[in-house]
Amino acid sequence: MPSMSPDPDPRTLEALFRPRAVAVVGASREAGSIGHAIVKNLIDSGFTGPVFPINPKARSVRGVPCHASVEDVPGDLDLCVLVVPAPAVVPVLEQCGRKGVKAAVVISAGFREAGGEGVAREAALREVALRHGVRVVGPNCMGVLVTDPAVRLNASFAAVAPLEGNVAFASQSGALGEAILARSRDLDLGLSAFVSLGNKADVSGNDLLAFWGEDPRTRVILLYLESLGDPRTFARVARRVTRAGKPILVVKSGRTAAGARASASHTGSLAGVDEATTTLLERCGVQRVTRVEGLFNLARAFSHQPVPRGPRVAIVSNAGGPGIMAADAGTAYGLEMATFSPQTVAAMRAVLPPEASTNNPVDTIATATAATFGACVTAALVDPGVDAVLPIYVGPSVMDVRAVAAEIVQGLERARAVGAGGKPLLACFMGGRVAEAREVLLRARVPAYDFPEDAAQALAAMARFRAWLDRPEGAAPPLAEERARLRALGADLPAGWLDADQAFALLEAAGLRVAPRAFAATPDEAADAAARLGAWPVVLKADHPDLLHKTEAGAVRLGLSDPEAVREAARDLARRLAQHGLDPARGRLLVQAQVQGGRELILGARTDPAVGPVLLVGLGGVHAEVLRDVALGVPPLTDRDAEDMLDGLRGAPLLAGYRGQPGVDRAALVDALLRLSALAEEVPRLAELDVNPLLALAHGAVVVDARARLE
Repeated sequence: MPSMSPDPDPRTLEALFRPRAVAVVGASREAGSIGHAIVKNLIDSGFTGPVFPINPKARSVRGVPCHASVEDVPGDLDLCVLVVPAPAVVPVLEQCGRKGVKAAVVISAGFREAGGEGVAREAALREVALRHGVRVVGPNCMGVLVTDPAVRLNASFAAVAPLEGNVAFASQSGALGEAILARSRDLDLGLSAFVSLGNKADVSGNDLLAFWGEDPRTRVILLYLESLGDPRTFARVARRVTRAGKPILVVKSGRTAAGARASASHTGSLAGVDEATTTLLERCGVQRVTRVEGLFNLARAFSHQPVPRGPRVAIVSNAGGPGIMAADAGTAYGLEMATFSPQTVAAMRAVLPPEASTNNPVDTIATATAATFGACVTAALVDPGVDAVLPIYVGPSVMDVRAVAAEIVQGLERARAVGAGGKPLLACFMGGRVAEAREVLLRARVPAYDFPEDAAQALAAMARFRAWLDRPEGAAPPLAEERARLRALGADLPAGWLDADQAFALLEAAGLRVAPRAFAATPDEAADAAARLGAWPVVLKADHPDLLHKTEAGAVRLGLSDPEAVREAARDLARRLAQHGLDPARGRLLVQAQVQGGRELILGARTDPAVGPVLLVGLGGVHAEVLRDVALGVPPLTDRDAEDMLDGLRGAPLLAGYRGQPGVDRAALVDALLRLSALAEEVPRLAELDVNPLLALAHGAVVVDARARLE
């Protein structure tokens, strides 16, 4: 297997999240300073251990005696918060290392984000941290908060402290972190911990995932990231955490193509950075949202309600419009509108007036009493064909919305009493008295949303997570011999675009089947090579180092059935190369046995520094970029992953056969994708690869052409 970073060890963050004593280096008596705010927050939060302000020029800060340096503090120190000028950070961290400190939070800015000296300063910080075994959050961050009653740590300068809860949040943006803390409190979303990552010189999102994945106080993990850091480690850790049943919700910035590296391959143009990022997250069971507000919508649902058994939702509303809005949004997000059983319809019809609708979405009409509305919610909850319920209530001034909210809560209790519990219920209250209903619902841990679309989005995310948990992981062949060949060949091949023979050799090392071939320098040699292949007709192609796409230069000739046809085609290819400004003498001729029939596909791989290796399969061959019917995957693939990629193509029915056309060997395509995955894993120098076309046959699949570039 390829060399890779070891997975993070959660035990190394114990001192960060469960410190017994904390020092603040740069503590200040000035009320408006960050050094003062951190000491104040530590004291006000009720930190359960001693706090040691470090300031050689002050006797005390907020009534706590100061020490001149970290090394002057009596006894052991677990955590130090550094709020000193950037040039002083590395010397202070050295003191921390000598003192035996195990974790540090570097608030100070002036490192890599500032450029110039800051880059070298951050490298020195990292070296000191590694040498002494100090885990460092930051630099250039706002701090760390832990709400565990056994710790109660607020080692930050945040103006707002979070409520205690089961959601852990990490943000790469400090400024956004402040807003996130304030918004979480407004929404009554309790946090187990909050970390402002800053520059991620040491502690990364992957470290936090590993720790929170094993933290019993954390039920949901939220991340705001500008980069994935080490994407391979992220994928491994995230998959393990989500498979264990703990949701990970991510806002990943940098969705546009601005700044993305230009690519000369079909795969590069079809598999952009954002599409690749989305694929990576999906293949790890991570829920990605585009807005921070969406992150909160999902977090409130996951933190308070069970994950549904499936995507079937029942909507109960006292107004037709909002119910239809929720149904439209839910369908767009991937939910299914549940079909009620006759017993459910009868139970609703027994309490509703004749003009009400018992179809899903249910419209109880505006005059429905609280008891009537609650009875319909109960009926939906106990229906075995319903996986989740979304009550939507528009509260007119004459109605007691508290009573309606209480009936919804009682509906949950009645459902549990008859063995129909375990279904999520998200409520939406609209109108001028929403706060009254929300107060009742929050006590029962029922999230209340302002708009139906937000609740539908959250339910859809929960249903996708259930599908991920239920999805078999699949398996992959070990391909031990192929992997050994790939490692050896990948180390020996030159950098840059490979010639055709080198690209084919790379694919053959992975075990992919390549059409029989021969190379020639002259028309006569090409004719002789075609004869030696012993299979007519043949294909003739120009193999030139400056020719990326052969078809664009007319550098491919099909159906050549005798030696003279090969000679004439070779002479014509030379003329065409010259017309395109390419010296024919710098190239050569590729002769291949022509593969008859089959369906043209494109397979590809590319490595992006922000995402890692990405795989692609699509229909269309030379028309791939026009059709753009492609599906992406990330290594390592299992057979289930490969099947999902093929199923993700709009043209997937064509692979099974269509209007009298025979189907192709799907198992051979799955095998080809698994071998391509092994290639991408074992040849980390691979920058981009096109297998275009791959001919999928009734029996097997054959590589006809390929381009590859190594770093």
